[in-house]
Amino acid sequence: MSTLYYRRFNLIWAALTLIRQTLLCILKNIPVSEDDIDKSGLVMTEYLSNLLRHSNGEDEAVTLVLSDLGDKIRITLIDPTLYCELLKSGETHWEIDEGGLVEGGMGLALIKHYFDDYQYTITQGKNYFSFEVPRM
Repeated sequence: MSTLYYRRFNLIWAALTLIRQTLLCILKNIPVSEDDIDKSGLVMTEYLSNLLRHSNGEDEAVTLVLSDLGDKIRITLIDPTLYCELLKSGETHWEIDEGGLVEGGMGLALIKHYFDDYQYTITQGKNYFSFEVPRM
């Protein structure tokens, strides 16, 4: 596995646009299907907009990492925001049942719908949210 892209962003609304544009530019050049690019942008926008609504301000940062897995590209967002109600129980991995979007749960149903094999773990006080898209 090699790192294709690694960058920290301040957790502000402008970062949402920058991260979405970054995904578009990098994934288009790999290449990844237009559908997977759209889904990646939608899921990342949902995740980030919920982080922004529940963050402690601009002192927080997120890190976007794109990794080459050969036949797939892993997209990872690392953040220090621990607000998700499902995580307050001390769980380090969560699954959701079918149903509507959960406010405060980062659009879990949307995420699961598009990337059922997503991963969400907590390591050393940071959240690692990742999903993979196939190369064409």
